[in-house]
Amino acid sequence: MHRIIEKIESNKASFWQCVTALFAVCMVRNVEETVLIRHQVLDSPSNVWRSIATFFCHFNSFWFMAFAALVLLLYLFTRRWNNIRNCLMVGLFATPVILIPPVLSLMLGDRGAIAYPSNPLDLLPMLLHFFDPTHIVPGVTIGMRIEIALAALAAAIYVYVKSKRPIRAVLTFIVVVPSILLMGSLVPIAAQLYENGLKFDPDFKLSASTLIHGGDIFESGSQRIALIYLFLTVLMAFVVLWIHNRQEAVALVRNIRPTRSVHYLLLYFGGTVTALILMYPDVANKWAIFSGPVDYFGVFMGALALFFAFQGAVVFNDLYDYNIDLGSKRPLQSGAITPHRYKNYGIVFFLLAMNIALCISLSFFMLLLTFILLSFLYSTPPFRCRRSLVCSCLILSLEAVLAFALGASLFAQSNVFLLLPDNVYLLLLAAFCLVLPIKDLKDYAGDKAAGVHTLPTLLGPLVGKIVTSCLVCMVIVLLPIMLGMHTYWLPVVYAFLALVTFYLPERCHRLREPLLFLLYFSYMTIVWAQWCLNIAPTPMFL
Repeated sequence: MHRIIEKIESNKASFWQCVTALFAVCMVRNVEETVLIRHQVLDSPSNVWRSIATFFCHFNSFWFMAFAALVLLLYLFTRRWNNIRNCLMVGLFATPVILIPPVLSLMLGDRGAIAYPSNPLDLLPMLLHFFDPTHIVPGVTIGMRIEIALAALAAAIYVYVKSKRPIRAVLTFIVVVPSILLMGSLVPIAAQLYENGLKFDPDFKLSASTLIHGGDIFESGSQRIALIYLFLTVLMAFVVLWIHNRQEAVALVRNIRPTRSVHYLLLYFGGTVTALILMYPDVANKWAIFSGPVDYFGVFMGALALFFAFQGAVVFNDLYDYNIDLGSKRPLQSGAITPHRYKNYGIVFFLLAMNIALCISLSFFMLLLTFILLSFLYSTPPFRCRRSLVCSCLILSLEAVLAFALGASLFAQSNVFLLLPDNVYLLLLAAFCLVLPIKDLKDYAGDKAAGVHTLPTLLGPLVGKIVTSCLVCMVIVLLPIMLGMHTYWLPVVYAFLALVTFYLPERCHRLREPLLFLLYFSYMTIVWAQWCLNIAPTPMFL
């Protein structure tokens, strides 16, 4: 047994080979479930998108979460004698055990549906009688009991081989079984918590109105459930990364570009609230449209998808701007992450973003995919639009408008671009084009050396700064006028503050960009709030 485990741990499979293998096992399990219970995974042709989200996201996200949890448990019990990579490889080779339950169910003629428990209070009786073949556990087949028993037994054997501590191995078995059952009970627990506060009701049943139906964001509870599992998978995956390579984890966190991340997220939330105001003008409590915290969680996960999409764009921009960023403290230049591994992180960010979007809606997915593809046009050959002043500003402006549209699409769906008048979208696009050259001021030296066309490199640092400040002030003054607003003192005050910020003494150069973004965030928020209070609801949504 020791030799077998050592051989598994020494496997040299690459990161993507491991991910593909895990995904393949999960997909085979999904197909087995389809054969076992034909309506469980594949839906009717009238709900194709719902079927896709269920088949690719709901069940796969659960298995990925369970895999990450098992790896962390193995490491917890063997960390004195082991490393996290060995636990990852052993966990990966243990995943085929999930293929057993459907096969056994078919052999035994047990075609019962695999279902979530209807009440979290059923968890303790389920645990006490889990290995009792005479006790019927609703939603749990014989194959599932064998699957969980084999997983717990394999974990216990691995812990014993690594630690030589029989008590620790027994404790591992005792912990793994309830942990798997707890993960399977997360849905009723979440439903119970937000239905009854923090109190558990012994008579509570998981009703259709509790988690499966409700707000206007999702078509099915399966999408909501998938988002819960995806969020937990991301959290546990980050913990695994932190244990495996803390240096890379810290470098990724420090490289999130906080001001620009907030820029896109504010636009996203602004689009969400704008759609809510315009589409539900007669609803006294518009926030009730979300129908509970699960839909609020869906809005949060949409923001997380946009965040990951932007982080993926940052990675590929850094890869192709390596020479421009020389001397900076970014991951590649500091040596914290190698280019190959950094590219892997970028791909993972994009996949996470699209997976989350897949769980929300078709319109959200298509808008986010467009956002991602625009980032490739901006950063990568052959176009590499980042080198052109006009093209770079236009692409970044389109991404800003798409961030707003992503938030609005949560309610407007495919009618998102009918939500506002065309001239408003064009005005936003023009405003962002004029403001975005701010980001090029601090990169003058690297852009000049690399031949990148920006206002500072074309006009010189001093004239470029003057022209950029004039453009920003022009947008500040003209934007409320173009939107039909009559607050004249506000743009004058903010234009003055912007000019002061642009020409702070050189010793304050590190504060300039955050101060400018702070002015931008606060001003745009005030203008947007005033505009939303005065605009009439969109006629097509009345």
